[in-house]
Amino acid sequence: MIISYNWLKEYIDFKESPEELAVILTDLGLEVASIDKFSSIEGELEGLVIGKVKTCEKHPDADKLSITTVDIGLERNLPIVCGAPNVAAGQSVVVATVGTCLYPTNADSFKIKNAIKYGNHQLFIRSQKILEEQVGYSSISDSALKENPNSRYLGNQYKIYTKYKYNYKNKIYWGFTAEKDPGEEFFSGNNQNGFDFYSAHLQLNDFGIFKTITAGDFQARFGQGLVLWSDMGFGKTPYVLNIRKKAQGLQKYSSSNENRFMRGAGTTVSIKNIDVSAFYSNKKIDANITDSIDNEISAVSSFQNSGYHTIPSEIMDKDAIREQILGGNLTYNHKLFKVGVTAVNYNYSAPLLKDTTPENQFKFQGNENSNFSLDYQFGFRDFTFFGEEAISENGGYALLNGLLVRMAPQISLSVMHRYYDKSYQANYANPFAESSGANNESGLYLGVEIHPIKYWTITAYYDNYQFPWIKSGTDAPSNGNEWFTQIDFNPN
Repeated sequence: MIISYNWLKEYIDFKESPEELAVILTDLGLEVASIDKFSSIEGELEGLVIGKVKTCEKHPDADKLSITTVDIGLERNLPIVCGAPNVAAGQSVVVATVGTCLYPTNADSFKIKNAIKYGNHQLFIRSQKILEEQVGYSSISDSALKENPNSRYLGNQYKIYTKYKYNYKNKIYWGFTAEKDPGEEFFSGNNQNGFDFYSAHLQLNDFGIFKTITAGDFQARFGQGLVLWSDMGFGKTPYVLNIRKKAQGLQKYSSSNENRFMRGAGTTVSIKNIDVSAFYSNKKIDANITDSIDNEISAVSSFQNSGYHTIPSEIMDKDAIREQILGGNLTYNHKLFKVGVTAVNYNYSAPLLKDTTPENQFKFQGNENSNFSLDYQFGFRDFTFFGEEAISENGGYALLNGLLVRMAPQISLSVMHRYYDKSYQANYANPFAESSGANNESGLYLGVEIHPIKYWTITAYYDNYQFPWIKSGTDAPSNGNEWFTQIDFNPN
């Protein structure tokens, strides 16, 4: 998910820099994967100043050059040799100070030596430890540990995290992430190579018709999340007008979540108003093994998403099966609307066979699944319509449709209706929902933002939702209502 630093400052009064804010959010559990600098003019005209031409004389050895002195506010005027034929004393001119890099506007001017020389490097290292003594790290007798080997962690208490990032003009990104959770072994036992989790990425932007080329670990986010949204996303928040997801397609992955990402390669080709994306992912995932034949896993009962490998039972589930994903998206962009189609196929090296319970009756089982969806967005005057309609291989379907409307300069409304069939199955779906996933739920969301008088903002929403089938923690279909109101006063 991409969040604007300036947008946050509109709602929260803080003075921290983007780098300082990233550390604070990460420490709170909201990990910041990267900080990307955006500017409408590349380089933000850094190094350019306005100067006053104090003197101007013809160059004695060149007919087309002039020798000038220019005042840019320093202790002494700068001597500058100028080739402009119309330069004269008294003029105000733009001066590029020593070391200024003027970015080219032509993509063909890309040079590797410039990428090496002017690229931005960031290295982030963090270590943390809980000071209070925890039972999992306390001493235990050999006999007691043999009787219950999962009662103690195999590694030390430290969480160690490191990340390196390289960026050149938002055209080239590459880097790596490495993490060890508390209790995991480090350069010992099952982690002889150091960290428990490694991730690397490479992304190239705007090279000819290639809008994006990504290799290594990446995210796939299309439509409104009914089929593909491998990243995490917000649900209901005080920002009631932000219910529409803004798909970024294929983007690099540099976080430390060990499950919700793709590993392979993908690209987006842009031809006039059409974007065509295709990707392939192949990685091992954690799963609870229930059956094996000759050391070959023949069935699993669940996919493990914690990312922890601290005790023998967790290590047995690590990288248990292989997941392969092949997918693509085609989007037509018009100044008034856009429409897209997404298709994806999942394949697992061993079938998922859940326990036979009423709750699991309609959930995904087996070793293969496919999804297809149509998404849209269009505007008319002060109205913005958006949505996505999806279907899974078993015939289950999911529908999401919404509306944003500006009723008056001071009043804006948001409306969203969702219906996720109990038999709809999408392993990487992450749409707007009361519960996790995209099945067994329907609901109607209404939101309003009002600016009654200067400095004051009132936001409110109401959400009515139903679960037509049994879900975790219930023994019958259920429903609920949620109200929220917030009043803000911001004198700034």
